[in-house]
Amino acid sequence: MPQLQKRYVTGNLKEADLLLAKGGKAVACIILPDMAKEKEQAAAEDLKTHLDAITGGDFAIKKESEADLTTGNFILVGETLQTKALGIGPFTTYPGGEQTVLQRIGNFLILCGNDTGNFKGTQFAVTAFLLEAGCGFYGNEEIWNVIPSFSDLGVEEGLCAVHTPRFFSRQISNVGKLGERWFLGGEEMITGHGLPWFAPKSAYESHPEFFALVDGERDPNRFEYWQYCYSNDQLAQTVAKNIGEYFDKTPNMVSFPLPANDGWDKNWCECDACRKRENKSDAILTLINKVAKILQKTHPDRFISILSYHSTFFPPNMEVEPNVEVMFCTETSMFLPLDEGHLIPTGPNPITQVTYTQSWKDNFYEYIQKGKVAHPTIWCWYCIGTDFADWIEVPWVQGNVITRNLKLWEDAGVTRVFFDGSGPEKIPVRWPLYYAAAMGMWDGKRDAESVLYEACHRLFGRAAEGMFRYYMALAETAAACQSSDAITWLPPAVYKVYGEYDAIQQAVDEVLPLLDQLNAKEKERVENQLGYWAKTKTLLSETKENI
Repeated sequence: MPQLQKRYVTGNLKEADLLLAKGGKAVACIILPDMAKEKEQAAAEDLKTHLDAITGGDFAIKKESEADLTTGNFILVGETLQTKALGIGPFTTYPGGEQTVLQRIGNFLILCGNDTGNFKGTQFAVTAFLLEAGCGFYGNEEIWNVIPSFSDLGVEEGLCAVHTPRFFSRQISNVGKLGERWFLGGEEMITGHGLPWFAPKSAYESHPEFFALVDGERDPNRFEYWQYCYSNDQLAQTVAKNIGEYFDKTPNMVSFPLPANDGWDKNWCECDACRKRENKSDAILTLINKVAKILQKTHPDRFISILSYHSTFFPPNMEVEPNVEVMFCTETSMFLPLDEGHLIPTGPNPITQVTYTQSWKDNFYEYIQKGKVAHPTIWCWYCIGTDFADWIEVPWVQGNVITRNLKLWEDAGVTRVFFDGSGPEKIPVRWPLYYAAAMGMWDGKRDAESVLYEACHRLFGRAAEGMFRYYMALAETAAACQSSDAITWLPPAVYKVYGEYDAIQQAVDEVLPLLDQLNAKEKERVENQLGYWAKTKTLLSETKENI
């Protein structure tokens, strides 16, 4: 079993602790800069709300000039003059320079960070403090928030967490406000298909040469999925000009996507120049490298990105410009650690239309090497519950599979990671998957199992150990299915993953007798989680009858 991390914020006071609350009354004051930024003000109010709820006290928020800081206990939120006098800050760098500070110095608790651009360093410092105090945030609904109760609250000596995130950008789609609690964000980026922003189908009337020549015609309106003539120089000039203007209007945006359009292997350009390219990755890079060279002169600290997936999965035969990020999509081997290099079954895949020749890992490394990719990024598909009815309410936990994948990516120089999730309504069934990924992107010092172990102890009371074993049994059973052919948009049937579920059921049977020993919230959470497993067993039973 993992070990719970030491906490520096405690209700069991010792003489050397920095006292924040005593006997249900606030004895420390929250201090803001006189010219507090909106982000700092919001973080201070969030801190007060939670401190009041934890202790029953009424914590005051004062501007720095309103307080005598020579005597008393203080929580410095944001970049106060006192914070700077203590040698912390100022924070001015963006992009780069993301940092969060959670530190006790004498009678000051310092909660601040880089709030420049898209950064939320002060809010993240407040959230980190609340986690130290025993809070937990695992869903958008109130039942998934854990707020402890301490009439006394203090901060031990030795609290010093000056943290730089593991990845520059960290995203999980559709988690909403919860992302702020999970330290998501960083440098602002967009994922998806951005070329139609600058060359929509309507541009055909004035610039037919921008579009792919297919069967002797260039009209993209014939197709649901269309492509461009990626060898066209005027298209490159137009896109570069427009995206430069876009970066000027959105100064926080660091990376913008310009991959080939969706549509797999269909409707690519058949003109003489495009047909000379050896594969589809070469085709899209013919355009993108031209755009990148222009942007190197006008916007040297900004990036454009392409995707390695479907028809552009394979390595190119040309080098990638240094301001081009290649976003590698994890379209295969969903349940297995990518570092094991499992071979993907050969033959045309009916969904991706790709005939795989090697493992995802080997293709990833080969692409980076052949393309001399300076900035690899990751698109990790966590969306098997989106379009496949059987999986919508079936639990899926990766455990340390995601820990290993994140390390593989980090070791290869990945700087941005995007997880494509299933939507906010799926958070209750997917929270162990999403939460472990979010915490792993933020901090590489802990593995997913230790993160989930701590979460179980905050959520489930006396059922914590059994619920942790339940989640680990789910993860181990999924990994044991050896489904290297599990394509994101073509997942294996549920029975192929959970057909042998003795270990999962054993953990469930351990938890059920404890329900009457839990408080109302703990019981509701356990029943919610095990309810998904009950539905899964019904699905498995029905599937078995129909095989």
